[in-house]
Amino acid sequence: MDRGITFEEAETVALQFLAFILSDPERRKAFLDKTGLDEITLRERLKDTDHLAGMLDYLSADEALLGDFCLQTDISPASAMQAWKKLAKPESDLQRNLC
Repeated sequence: MDRGITFEEAETVALQFLAFILSDPERRKAFLDKTGLDEITLRERLKDTDHLAGMLDYLSADEALLGDFCLQTDISPASAMQAWKKLAKPESDLQRNLC
């Protein structure tokens, strides 16, 4: 996406990832076990930007999972990572200067 990704598109990617995770029993179990979340909490926090960013953080940490998600949803890995960056809290000037 040359024009970048909008906030709404980033939210959509995160929700597509959630649907992807929940559609497969093994992926669902691994996700819930690793995050400590349950399906009720997932549903309750669908509008929580930090929660959506955290789901995409989980996705970004697993290259094989990212590949599977992108193949199934026809979303490029670059677009998935743009969505993650869009939803994540921006770094402060201090953090940028320390890196």
